Amino acid sequence: MSKILMWVGIGIAVVLVEVGISYFAIIQLGGHKQAAVVAELAVDESAAETSEQPAVQKDLPPTGSSEAMTDAEFDIGGAYTLSDFVVNPAYSQGKHFFVSSMVFIFRDKAMVQAITDKEPILQDRIISQLGKRTFAWFGDINNRATLKLELEEMVKDILNIKGGVKVYFSKYVLQ
Repeated sequence: MSKILMWVGIGIAVVLVEVGISYFAIIQLGGHKQAAVVAELAVDESAAETSEQPAVQKDLPPTGSSEAMTDAEFDIGGAYTLSDFVVNPAYSQGKHFFVSSMVFIFRDKAMVQAITDKEPILQDRIISQLGKRTFAWFGDINNRATLKLELEEMVKDILNIKGGVKVYFSKYVLQ
C-alpha cells in the first residue's frame, strides 16, 4: 500500500511541475506581444510630443514591390506580432493542431496601428484560411513560403495597401 501512495505522490508532483512549466511558458510568450505593443506606444507618444504624426501611406514608392525585395533591402518602419496562433488542420478531427507566431513587418510605421485596430478581422481571416489546410500541407516545408505570401496579401487587402509588408514566422509547430 505504501508503494502505491509513493507512486501517486510522484505522479502528483510531476503534474504540478508540468503545470508550472506550462504557466511559465505562457507568461513568457504572452509577454512578447505586450512588450511589442508597449514599445510601439512609446514610439507613438514620442512622435506625438514632437507633433510629427506619420501619414498613412497607401502606395509604395516606385522602387518596386516588397515581394521582389530581399530582406536586407526592406526598410523596416514597424512590426506587429501575433503570438501562439492555434488552428486545427482540416480533417484532423481534433487530433492535430498547428501553432504559429508570426511577425508582420511594415515599411510604414503607421500601418502597425492600422493593423492593431483591425486585429479581430485579421485573426478571423487567418483562422479561416489556415483551417482549410491539412496536416500534411502544413508539414510540407515548401508551403511555408506560399503561406507567407498569402498572409502578406491578406494584410494588404485588409489595410487596402499595395505593398510594404513582409511576414516572418517566429514559431511554426505541428503536433
